[in-house]
Amino acid sequence: MMVFKPFSIFPKKYVILTSLNFTNMLNNAYRYFAGSYFQLKPLTIIIQACIGSIAVYYILQVIPDFWDMLQLLLCVAVSTIYLGSILAQIHVKKVFYIFIFGLIVNILLLTIQLAG
Repeated sequence: MMVFKPFSIFPKKYVILTSLNFTNMLNNAYRYFAGSYFQLKPLTIIIQACIGSIAVYYILQVIPDFWDMLQLLLCVAVSTIYLGSILAQIHVKKVFYIFIFGLIVNILLLTIQLAG
């Protein structure tokens, strides 16, 4: 008796929907970050500061109203929280998650400004 398998031109590991596992990606990134924490601290500070300053630049391109000032407050707050967490020498896992959160917020604010 012959059993037919479903045909796919891609191997199972290359199918996008089954290979996207954000938890594993985040855990792998954390392990790399924790293993090279002291080498990655300057790089992440530069990344956070550059993306935050680009977002601030685009927020302040127009005459700021209340909504723009709230965006500015949020952008400066998440960047400052990350830099403060490094200076306070809190646990590496918390620093990593604060970095990811700050990066997401700053990129989201930058996207809002570039789309509007």
